[in-house]
Amino acid sequence: MPPHLVIHTQENLPPALHWQALSFKRMVWASAFQGEHRFDADWYPPGYEVLHFSIVEGENLISHCELVRLTFGLENEVYQIYGLGAVMTFPPYRGEGFARRVVEAATRHILTSDVDLGLLFCRRELIPLYASCGWEAQSPTALTVLGSTLRSEDAEMVRMALFVSEKGKAAREAFLNDPLTIEWLW
Repeated sequence: MPPHLVIHTQENLPPALHWQALSFKRMVWASAFQGEHRFDADWYPPGYEVLHFSIVEGENLISHCELVRLTFGLENEVYQIYGLGAVMTFPPYRGEGFARRVVEAATRHILTSDVDLGLLFCRRELIPLYASCGWEAQSPTALTVLGSTLRSEDAEMVRMALFVSEKGKAAREAFLNDPLTIEWLW
């Protein structure tokens, strides 16, 4: 069977895909596996609602991303969000559009869900990929502050948002321009 998209919850992610994704994360985002988290067998703390979007061929993981559902407070309002993260493609398969396929699938899921918006953090050179899928980049002067060292990475990452509900759309300027404090980069 050719490489195809599969979607799993955290609970029904096959062990072979779980361990391939986790091993890749340990290599790419090594600083998230330091100290008390050095031997974590999962990326997210227990209790988070996580969806995995994967391109697979048999049990081989080719490309992968995750959505984590979060409640987020900003300017005395509470928002339901999906955080898009852990976007990766194994090196032998890069340049074939697999990352775009998982990002597009996750984006479609966000747009048809009941959340207010989606948020992601990426390196500057990846803005065109996400923008082509409908995501909007933060203002160049917007600041993202990490409120905890748990799972934190480089806060120099660019914040991007995808606005879904009317409530989310009404907060567009704040999410793209205001300082944003987050506990960790998902």
